[in-house]
This record gives sequence, structure tokens and C-alpha cells, in this order.
Amino acid sequence: MSPDTSHAHLRFPCRLAAVDVGSNAIRFMAVEFVDPSRWIDLDVQRVPVRLGHNAFLTGELDREAMAGAVET
Repeated sequence: MSPDTSHAHLRFPCRLAAVDVGSNAIRFMAVEFVDPSRWIDLDVQRVPVRLGHNAFLTGELDREAMAGAVET
């Protein structure tokens, strides 16, 4: 079996970021990969916006929760 070379086109260090919008919180993470298997956290944040709270009860997103998510 040959080694995984899917990262061969990347140059290191390589900075990446991700945003996860969930029903309860919005999470953000920015990292710098030193090599394909090691990274340094540059910024990690979690903001509780509770988008799903009323959605699970009424089937609709709450305006205040949506405004909080947009502000975040």
C-alpha cells in the first residue's frame, strides 16, 4: 500500500479555518499546520446562539436567535 500523498500539493506552514454553525452554537477554529500531522491553534471560539431552541418547539427560527447568529 502506498503512503497517502493527498497533501502533496500543500506548502507548510499552511493556515486553515473552519466555521461550524450548529443548532446550539457557532464555533470557529483557525489553525496553522506545521506539517501534515501537527497543527497549532491560532484562534478557537464558541458562541452560544441557540438557533435550534425554538425551532425544535415551533418549527421556526427565532428572530432574536437569528440576529445573534448574524452578529456573531
